[in-house]
Amino acid sequence: MKEIVCVFCKKNELSGEDYVLTYEHIIPKVLGGWLTVPFVCKTCNNKTFGSNFEADLKSNGFIVAAIDKLNLQERKNAYRAADLSLLFPTKTKKLKAYFDKNGDAQFYPQELEDKSLLIPEKDAKQVLSKKIKRYESENKIKVDFNLDDYESFPYNIVIPVFGSDICFLKTRGEKASLIFENLSKPISFKLPAKIALVLLSGIDYSLTISKELDPFRDWTLSEGENTFILLNSYLKGRNPLDINYLPNHFVRYTYFSESLVAIIGIFGIFKFSVFLGKIKSLASPALEFLLDKYIVFDLENKEVFLREGDAETLNKDKIFTESIARWGLMMNKLKNE
Repeated sequence: MKEIVCVFCKKNELSGEDYVLTYEHIIPKVLGGWLTVPFVCKTCNNKTFGSNFEADLKSNGFIVAAIDKLNLQERKNAYRAADLSLLFPTKTKKLKAYFDKNGDAQFYPQELEDKSLLIPEKDAKQVLSKKIKRYESENKIKVDFNLDDYESFPYNIVIPVFGSDICFLKTRGEKASLIFENLSKPISFKLPAKIALVLLSGIDYSLTISKELDPFRDWTLSEGENTFILLNSYLKGRNPLDINYLPNHFVRYTYFSESLVAIIGIFGIFKFSVFLGKIKSLASPALEFLLDKYIVFDLENKEVFLREGDAETLNKDKIFTESIARWGLMMNKLKNE
């Protein structure tokens, strides 16, 4: 085997300590990945596919909804990048909200347009107590109000705090709509590129670092025009919260028209076609055994298994693989001319 180098930048510790080889997740950890390979340097691991890369993934509503629904992270962490709000039927203003330790959406105490104070029921006694004490301190008077009576007060009636200008309204029975904003970032094409190349390095390292794949790896590290990856799933207009996500990802490699291509499936909703490069002769027994099989990452059981696939799925994915091969050959030929 050739000298071991990073499968992305082809450097190692001989180029400096920033290029020491480290373990990189095949499937990003944020997406439930657990398997790693030791062929990615510290710089590519941390800079290209590190915290910023994973943070970008969690700015996509479909990814976040899948992480939440499949319990890959606590809800409050899954939606960390979101602007979360609640909208009640009787309110015109969206109420800024958060997830509590039980994963339930709660709104913060806040002032509405009419200057009235809206307080979540669980915080009401505490907030009222502070407000009364502040009024007493500012006006140097004693307000006669027994907070222990709060539970017995009726709902949906304005209740004055006598001796002050404070009044409040107990409400219940309204079901709010949960609204997520700031989660519209598209998934970076670096995601399927990373998965396809890193998994390939665990199957056939020598093939992965071959010069035929240099254009693909160079593009993965650059911000240049995409001529390698197509997104086959169309989810525009769909509500991420209404989709059933599968607890698995898959990779399928195919060799067609002297091209090594792959299909990457994410949570059963996204499907990417990946053109890795033109290879005149594919001499890789390990990869040839896996060609046209689905390498499935089972997130629930932390297992990897092979699946043949049904006839309909195989036919659809055959179209995807042949299309990406022709498209990749044409686009990269044009780019190099």
